[in-house]
Amino acid sequence: MKEYNIKLTSLDDVKGLVDASVSAPYEIDLSQGRYIINGKSQLGVLSLDLSSSIKLIIHCDNDEDILPFVKKIDKIILR
Repeated sequence: MKEYNIKLTSLDDVKGLVDASVSAPYEIDLSQGRYIINGKSQLGVLSLDLSSSIKLIIHCDNDEDILPFVKKIDKIILR
């Protein structure tokens, strides 16, 4: 499992994240406070507070499998 902090600043960011998540062969969750949302659900992602950072949880242990997904969402990852 890998975790990243992300920031979604626009609807394009949300759409890009969901599109990348849907094409991923593993589960992706978004966590904010006490809520955990399926990262493949656009409605679920939009239910979060987009003005705050969000924890992205990738349920895959193989770094090589995760790399293409991370490259797709690189601009929203907080460093």
